[in-house]
Amino acid sequence: MASSKSPSSHPLNEAQRQKLCHLLYLGLVEIRTACWAGRSQQGADLAEALHNLPTDMWQDNFRLDIFRSDLERYQDKKYPGFHDYLAELDEIEELGGGTPDAGLNE
Repeated sequence: MASSKSPSSHPLNEAQRQKLCHLLYLGLVEIRTACWAGRSQQGADLAEALHNLPTDMWQDNFRLDIFRSDLERYQDKKYPGFHDYLAELDEIEELGGGTPDAGLNE
């Protein structure tokens, strides 16, 4: 029987989820900062990229490549002072050692 998961779809381990939570925290801080500075479109665009993360990252079919495409759309807009979320995501992908606790103590 064939698997319904794509090659880039696999359950995240605990270390990856912790790092994704931190990435979400950074995004919320950036949204707040952008809105305080009158850059509401920047805040809205980042919220659009991040809003599904809290629920999606717990799904077995969560795909980091799809999440990456959301972040790429945001970063392609070249807003001033944005955090490099794609670099953070690269680190998160490297923690995917195939076991539920891989990378947890790194």
